[in-house]
Amino acid sequence: MYKLFTVDNKKRSKIRGFWVDDKGKVYIDNIYIKQYSNRQGLNKGIKRLITSGEVCSFHKEGNRSIITDNKGIKSILNNRQVLKRSKLSIKEIKGLLSKYKGLTIYNYKGTKGFYFIEVFYN
Repeated sequence: MYKLFTVDNKKRSKIRGFWVDDKGKVYIDNIYIKQYSNRQGLNKGIKRLITSGEVCSFHKEGNRSIITDNKGIKSILNNRQVLKRSKLSIKEIKGLLSKYKGLTIYNYKGTKGFYFIEVFYN
């Protein structure tokens, strides 16, 4: 199963993506996940994202993630860290961003009252 992360900042989502660019600016996106059962579907989804103006795509394959830029260059992140928190602090998020440059927060507050933080890195 392949999971392609897409951004739609016009709607609220229970999944937020945080990332830092080379100049230190922090971006926060509303994330939606599209699932594909095969690589062909995933490749079509990535192509649609890039042709719609996205700078890069981010998708998961098992416990690793792959970032593909609009020139087709891939960065593979082979390590994954998962954290569960009942509360989030801005200080912790800033600390994780300074260390990893990007993270995804899943808000399960409505069901069990916790947040699930996922970080990929090398």
